[in-house]
Amino acid sequence: MDSTIVWDESAGDKTPRSRYFDDVYFNSDGAIAETIYVFIEGNQLLKRFIAHPRDTFVVAETGFGSGLNFLLLWQTFRHFKRHYPQHKLQKLQFYSVEKYPLSTQEMGEIYAQLHHWQVTHQPRLLQAARDQSTMLQSIMSPPTVIQPTLSQQAITPQSITPQPILSDYVDVDDDDELMLLANQLQQHWGAACYQFDNVEAKILVADVVDFPAFLAENLAQSGLGVDAWFFDGFSPQKNPAMWSAELFANCYHLTQPQGTFATFTAAGFVRRNLQHAGFCVNKRKGYGVKREMLVGIKA
Repeated sequence: MDSTIVWDESAGDKTPRSRYFDDVYFNSDGAIAETIYVFIEGNQLLKRFIAHPRDTFVVAETGFGSGLNFLLLWQTFRHFKRHYPQHKLQKLQFYSVEKYPLSTQEMGEIYAQLHHWQVTHQPRLLQAARDQSTMLQSIMSPPTVIQPTLSQQAITPQSITPQPILSDYVDVDDDDELMLLANQLQQHWGAACYQFDNVEAKILVADVVDFPAFLAENLAQSGLGVDAWFFDGFSPQKNPAMWSAELFANCYHLTQPQGTFATFTAAGFVRRNLQHAGFCVNKRKGYGVKREMLVGIKA
């Protein structure tokens, strides 16, 4: 059986590419920082966790890929729970879809390479974190200092353009935790449902067209909607089915009021499809050399 990934070494570093879509799973330079910037910060997840009025927060994703988005979401939620163990929000539910799942061996190879990048770039990440003002001192302090109106504030399109502060979301000198989480995921890879303490993950192995029905069935059991979306298919030019108007319309229908989305792309037809579905869409600065990305909300 052919490998799902090929390793591209043309740029001087090993970067995993999809054999089926000829696109990278993530960039070798700053993969973790980019994921945090685009999806964790793009959806304002720490603030959303603190302001959340229910006991469960639901995240859905189009395109599981290597699982890096899920790992960093999981790590962020653990970070939140360490600071707010008695908060009403106790559970995280995650749903994703992947047509061409990696093998256990391929996941191990990717995580080994990710660990290598972590070690290689660690000094630069630590210095960047030191140079930035940290929101953790204000956000991750005892709950009594949180403004009482925070949970009552509506999230507007203008409010989902946060300043990127890497150290607000993960301990940048604690790559061991991320690798431990990656190891847990790899050990359970192939299961229909993953239960890690207060985090539940369900990954549909199918085409994305089947994902809305799968998600609707699961959400109907809990009466919940999606609080945050990670739209993370391969390039819209190479994988247009992940960015279709029909898919986004279904996603919008399954989204909780005030639910948000974030995506790395700012392609015109993607923006128009999201707007046509009903989302309020904003552009924000893209990560690194990328000029723009999209964030939005179900107002």
